[in-house]
Amino acid sequence: MSSDADHGSNRWKWGAAGILLIALALIWRPGCRDYPTVTSPESLQLIKLVYAACNSKSLERLEKAEATLAELAQQNKVTPREKSAFESIFAMAHAGKWEQAEQASYRFAEDQIGRGHSGTASSGNHAHDDLPGHQH
Repeated sequence: MSSDADHGSNRWKWGAAGILLIALALIWRPGCRDYPTVTSPESLQLIKLVYAACNSKSLERLEKAEATLAELAQQNKVTPREKSAFESIFAMAHAGKWEQAEQASYRFAEDQIGRGHSGTASSGNHAHDDLPGHQH
């Protein structure tokens, strides 16, 4: 009789473990994030520059952000995936899709939250901290 109870208990444990694994896979699957993890504090700052440029629809600021990206790429401070992500946002803005570019840059910042990056300063500030609507 106890073997039936043990068998039922094991079935329940395996079922619970399976549900937990499925839930974790859905939460943490790579497709949930649109943008790559940035690899330098300078990239976090660049996200802020790009957001500000798109939010203000400033071609001058956008060009400054593009120049900054070129410098970071030359210094190997951005990965090819990061560079591509920034360039896709730049392309949206250059096409006159400022709101879409603003949303994309905001999403890029959001995707950095909880990724284990220490931030840009010893105070723990992150690139997204001063974006509108951001709260800790």
